[in-house]
This record gives sequence, structure tokens and C-alpha cells, in this order.
Amino acid sequence: MEVELPDEAPPVKVCPNCSVQEHTTGMFCPHCGASYTRRKRRRPSRRVKYVLVLLAAALVGGAAIAVIAKRNHDRDVNARAATRQRLAAEAAADTRASQRKEAAAKRALDRGVAAILVHEMEKSISKDARRMVAAGALDGPILHTECSTTDPSANRVAKPYSCLAVTDKNGDGSQSGYRFSATANLKAGSYRWQLGD
Repeated sequence: MEVELPDEAPPVKVCPNCSVQEHTTGMFCPHCGASYTRRKRRRPSRRVKYVLVLLAAALVGGAAIAVIAKRNHDRDVNARAATRQRLAAEAAADTRASQRKEAAAKRALDRGVAAILVHEMEKSISKDARRMVAAGALDGPILHTECSTTDPSANRVAKPYSCLAVTDKNGDGSQSGYRFSATANLKAGSYRWQLGD
């Protein structure tokens, strides 16, 4: 029996997957189904490699620049925060020092005001005691008056004093005279007194 071949035989194709040769006009291997037209891998050209190297270098350089910029930014932020804290601490110290100075000045002023007020009170008591001597109610002469507080811790608004209108100076350094009790209001700058305790 003779087999008639067509005028042109189908080309021989080798499967790139299973390596079977076959006379076929089809696009796929009848044995494994793989495509006969496998794409050939192309190697990147030098230009592409060069561009890829440049891109990689740019990425690495950009990342390094970003890291350096972040570090510098963080250092600047920390320096500014430290400066703010230092300035706040200095301002607080200045405020405390100013408050201490003001308190010391106020205490000194209060002591000065108290000394002036007590001096005026002593003069008033002496004047009043001399009037009493002139009226015959007390024996004189009234030399001067000395007052001292009976309670140093008392409220500054109303401070109690014990005053002596001096009539005699004794040889032992002591003094005698008439006792007055007084109260000085340092805030109002006023005082009052009475004979006796």
C-alpha cells in the first residue's frame, strides 16, 4: 500500500519543553502541549545595565541623603528642645530669685515701717504720759518711752506691745516708770495704747 504525501510535508518542529520532534504545522506540541514558539530570552544591553547601575546608585545615594537629613533634623529638634528647656529653667530661676528679692525687700520694708510706727507710738505715749503728769495723774518727769513686742510671732496686722514710760534710770542699768499696753496695726499704719496691762 502506498501512502501519498502531499506536495509539501509539514515542517519538523522540536518541542522546547519535551524535545520530541514532530512534523506539524501546529503551534503547540501534540505530546506535552507546550508552545513551539518559546520566546528567546534577551540579555540586557550595556546601556540598560548602565542605566540600572545609575538608578541603583541614585537610590542608595538618595537613601543616604535622606538618612543624613533625618539625623540632622532630629539633632536640630533635640537642640531646640534642649535650648527651650534651658531657657525655661533660667526663666524659672530668675523668677524665683526675683521673688526672693521681692520677699526680702518686703520684709525689710515691713521692718522699716514697723520701726517707724513703733517710734511714733513711743513718742505719742510719752506725750500722753507728760500730759497726765501735768494734770497730776502721774508723777514725772517722763524721760522717754520704750516699747517691745510681747509676741513676735503675732499677726502683722495687730501686733501687741508692752511699753514703759520711763521716769527713772537706776544705777544697775534698769529703768522704772509707768507700764502701757499697746497694739500696732502695721498694715493700716495705726496704733492704740492704754495705761496699764
